[in-house]
Amino acid sequence: MSTTFNVSASEKSTANGGEAGFEGWLTEVADTRDLDVNPVVTGQILDYDGGQAAKNAAVYLQAWPSSEKLGLMKEGDTFDLVPIAKTVTDSKGHFKLSIDPSIDISDLWSEEGMMDVDVVAWTESGTVTYSFTIEPTQKESENNPFGAQVDHTTGQVVNSIGVNLHLNNPAASTVVGEEIVSEVDTGHYTEVGNNSLPTDFSNGCPTTGTKLVENLGDRLVNVGSIHTATSGKSMKFTYSGSASSTLGVGISASGKYGTFSSSGTVTRSRSTTTTWPWYTSATSRHLDTYFSYGKYCTTTRSPGPSFSWSVRPIKHEGGTSHRSVSVPTTSSSYCVPYRSAGSGGEKSSTKTITWSNGAKLSGKIGIDLSSQTGYTTSSKIEYEFKTAGRLCGTHDKPNGSPKRLVMRSL
Repeated sequence: MSTTFNVSASEKSTANGGEAGFEGWLTEVADTRDLDVNPVVTGQILDYDGGQAAKNAAVYLQAWPSSEKLGLMKEGDTFDLVPIAKTVTDSKGHFKLSIDPSIDISDLWSEEGMMDVDVVAWTESGTVTYSFTIEPTQKESENNPFGAQVDHTTGQVVNSIGVNLHLNNPAASTVVGEEIVSEVDTGHYTEVGNNSLPTDFSNGCPTTGTKLVENLGDRLVNVGSIHTATSGKSMKFTYSGSASSTLGVGISASGKYGTFSSSGTVTRSRSTTTTWPWYTSATSRHLDTYFSYGKYCTTTRSPGPSFSWSVRPIKHEGGTSHRSVSVPTTSSSYCVPYRSAGSGGEKSSTKTITWSNGAKLSGKIGIDLSSQTGYTTSSKIEYEFKTAGRLCGTHDKPNGSPKRLVMRSL
């Protein structure tokens, strides 16, 4: 089904005061204000610069097909996003969205038990979209601070997220209470097979629904790094099992090159075990694998027609690459000694760096998108000291939340 608004003249007048009804708007979805169900997302809708609340804004949650279904689609395929929650903001722009229990969402979960959703807010003066993933509680998801969690055995939301969204300014959207360590992914990277950048994209939007306008192909995504500052130290990174990455979504009102802004993230699991070799000499590398990405257009019929473009990951395709980078600086207070030759270990918990440009898409849409892969039992870094040395973290000691690990001499 497509999202449709029919706002009558009398309802338009309530934008400055009373409660908006939005007659005929998603009539098949219950308003969260009438439900006694845990919310999956809460937040506030603000104007472009955040100075004024957007009261009486229509806010809804729409679900995307699973990553497996997206992976089967070809350019030109059209599908419907499924509305699963709706409400209207109060006088201060606040809202809560709870999934309507009468809606069958069983077919929307991926094989990993995840569901990609968009929060969309609409007023006559603007709109904003923010993407995130709802994950199962049993999943090792500490690398994804942006997702909500649901208990599949009971269907209850056990962890909601909070967002602040700015109309017509998706790049200003924030997750409430989350501190993110983000860095630019440096290194020598060259766009392959794209010698000229497009200056415009034709509007290939569907008459209604959502369309895969362009398959952007397999794109390099940073999922790890290794850093050995001196010889006699070895490191290895593995991306396997149930490993997953949190990857940025780009949003645009026109779909044109250079108009996309980052707005939210979705989670993708690996499809194949991917390993890099042991790096046995002094080196510093960023480690990449390939994810396929798609460019989509969603058409909203009324008011409008209006178009919303998004670029998002489809699935992990495998493959490896690496790039030389500078050894990151570390504080001596974040180092621990390994005085016995032949000693070592592995790091398999806590979050890594969020690379603000870890997914290489600038040659296609004008910006790179973010990437983050947490250290888990299936996404880990191993290290071995052939000669005595120190293991250092860039943001904490190795046993804490170091973000990146660096092997150094004593």
